[in-house]
Amino acid sequence: MKQIARAVLGLLLTTQAQADVPTAKSHPPRWAQAIMEARGDWKDGRIWAVAIRGVRKGAYPDTLVVLPSPYESRAFQAHLPALRPGLYGSNPTGWDCGGLQLSELDIQNAAELRALVGDRPLTLGTSASLTRPDCPNVADDSAHPFDHYDRLLSRAHGSYNAQGIAVLALRGVAPDGARHDSADNQGGYNDTYVILNRRQQRAIELAGSTHAGWPGDPTANPNGTAQIRPGNYRVLPIGDYNQMPAWSVRRSDGCEGIPCWRDRNEDGSIGADEHGSARATQILFHNGVDAKVCYSVGCLTLAPQTYRRFVQLLNHQPFNFTLVDANQPLR
Repeated sequence: MKQIARAVLGLLLTTQAQADVPTAKSHPPRWAQAIMEARGDWKDGRIWAVAIRGVRKGAYPDTLVVLPSPYESRAFQAHLPALRPGLYGSNPTGWDCGGLQLSELDIQNAAELRALVGDRPLTLGTSASLTRPDCPNVADDSAHPFDHYDRLLSRAHGSYNAQGIAVLALRGVAPDGARHDSADNQGGYNDTYVILNRRQQRAIELAGSTHAGWPGDPTANPNGTAQIRPGNYRVLPIGDYNQMPAWSVRRSDGCEGIPCWRDRNEDGSIGADEHGSARATQILFHNGVDAKVCYSVGCLTLAPQTYRRFVQLLNHQPFNFTLVDANQPLR
């Protein structure tokens, strides 16, 4: 067991230069980028997997993202045990991951996973262990949260409105610091909204969702469920929606046609091949209705009690909105 753990750590801590990977026109999946930046590679035929907890409700609330190569990934629904941030390695025959028996994991399509892996060695990492330290994060200094988020807003080229108000959203990290894959396009209120008041030097964190609550119906929406792209937007108040005041999200020039990605196969995740150019209209900030999973197929939502506070803090007035991907460094 210890030999396996040392082998995995050795793989990641080697001082070799950037790992050699096959060339391809498309960018590697985001978790493959994280693995390569951690000095991992696929040279020995190794397969990598990422454990992401708490993606959805139900018998299989977690996701196991399996990467047979840097340019392909498969997601499996699973019920994973609590794992401390770190890396777990397997040998080719025993599926022995540093004390974690993968054969005993509750995976919805376990036979399909075994067929995919075969006898190749596998390394499993938790999502927290594969998050770059220079990615946006929630404030860890409660005394000065405004300064932290004000810097993030500036780095993302966001701005305050005339009243000194801005809303910043971090997709992929909850207010308690728990992370999930930003490609997830279903699940609960696991992202972070921050209401910034420059005049009062105040930042208020609220849990919410910048993604859909569940996959859409391909027959009703053949284009796929939208996930708006990180960027800067104008948000204008409209009437009530889901029995509470709502806002319409516009481009920074005030027009509709929000840049987005679309989950065309409606599997609840934005795949690498779904990062094409698309537009979405009728994107709203609105009451999520359910306390655990939002009633949304692309809008921006918060749980009813939290959304009520959101409305009160913003007084249902226009505001500037900036969305960042917490799993990607700001450029």
